[in-house]
Amino acid sequence: MMVPDESISDVKQLPGPYPRIGFLVDNMPIQFIKHFETDEEAAAAVDRIRAARATKLQADEIMKQEAARAMEAAKARTEIELDRMREQQREQQEERNKKRRQRAAERRKAEAEKPRADVRPITLKDGTKWRPTQEDYDDWVRMYPDIDVKHEFDAMRRYCLDKPQKRKTARGIKRFVTNWLDRTSADQKAGTEEKRRGWAQGMEQQGYDIDALERELLAEGSEE
Repeated sequence: MMVPDESISDVKQLPGPYPRIGFLVDNMPIQFIKHFETDEEAAAAVDRIRAARATKLQADEIMKQEAARAMEAAKARTEIELDRMREQQREQQEERNKKRRQRAAERRKAEAEKPRADVRPITLKDGTKWRPTQEDYDDWVRMYPDIDVKHEFDAMRRYCLDKPQKRKTARGIKRFVTNWLDRTSADQKAGTEEKRRGWAQGMEQQGYDIDALERELLAEGSEE
């Protein structure tokens, strides 16, 4: 195999009929591209080969070092960019949080300025006192015409005083009121229906014709 001098390294001459031509390089027999007449020429060629190899190794090392420095610099730039992006994201999130806090404060202020209903306040979980706005109170009165809403507010107040562990937050108090009034209304309707069924059963037990009584009452109402 014929190869240029500068590509040969770790040179060791092989025995044979053509001295100074065959060499063992990295355990592979190779040949120079020309025959050297003297041992000095061959030695000079070997020295050039070794020098070229050393230069190449040095150049490779320099390239590796430069590549490593370039990689470190790119990594540092990437980290700087990532830090900048993270900082921008933090600033944007903080700005969004600031706006949310401002809107919440505005809502609380507007809520606090609304007129309050004439009911006794309910104690919340944080110890503050809460009364519904007149608007909310009127809505509950319209929604539950079959119950005494003001009386139920007194009952809710007593419940939260007697059971501190059951007190509600400012965000959950309205839902608590609505659920309370829902249950009260349902219980009252169930009790009224049960009374009606008891009345009808009593009339039947006394031998009254319920259907006939209803027809008679309807007839009297139409005559009036």
